[in-house]
Amino acid sequence: MNQTRRAQNIAQCRGWSFYFDEDSRYLSRWVVVPNEAITLTGDIVNNGTKVGTVYVRTQITRSHLAPASYQDGSSTFDTHRDLDAGAKSSLRVVDIEPGERKLCSVDWVVPPGLKAGHFDFQIEVWNPPKLFDTPGKYMFHRTETFGAFEVLDPKLLLPKLLTFISYSHDGVEHSRWTMRLVEELMRHGIPSVLDDKDAEIGGAFDKYMADGIAVAPVILLVCSARYVARAEAHEGGVGFEMERIEQLLA
Repeated sequence: MNQTRRAQNIAQCRGWSFYFDEDSRYLSRWVVVPNEAITLTGDIVNNGTKVGTVYVRTQITRSHLAPASYQDGSSTFDTHRDLDAGAKSSLRVVDIEPGERKLCSVDWVVPPGLKAGHFDFQIEVWNPPKLFDTPGKYMFHRTETFGAFEVLDPKLLLPKLLTFISYSHDGVEHSRWTMRLVEELMRHGIPSVLDDKDAEIGGAFDKYMADGIAVAPVILLVCSARYVARAEAHEGGVGFEMERIEQLLA
């Protein structure tokens, strides 16, 4: 955020000023189909002089319509419009100290039947009165338009090429690399089964692995050094998957 806007915020809001750190933004998915979810995260920074709470609004729209549709309220998804009061309240980032940053997060489930295409998003940082549209609402910061992520037509994905992805959780970067691999496969018509997008939270993970391996015509092993070591030792989830794969080969 530039110093002019910071000074304006502090002057108008008795010392409060906040912004969304655009360099911290992260999208969990860049390629999706309807009914899949995207999580957008990033840091809210207090660059004012007082501790405070903010309300974060996220809008998503088609690339060729942005940013005009953000301004006229016709965006495809708007957290302030499309979430109920309880869900919107979760977008409050509370008690940020001066100089401190706190993470904010929003999920968007791609609606069924949504036409394929590229989408952009924009983030606004408001004071709490915006949450209920009461007097005194004030916008501290509006980002540029970011994007684009892609929504694919699920009819282009070929069931006969369904691929189960077997890999080890070697850290955040490796997991993100694996997701990018999955998305590149999707662009070429190859659907996949991957725990980060398909495993049910709180569900039986052994069942997820066994069912995925049994159903998928193709099994792809992401053979990092740690994966190979765990597979040879039949350790953990990788070991369980390897046992099932060996049974199929036999």
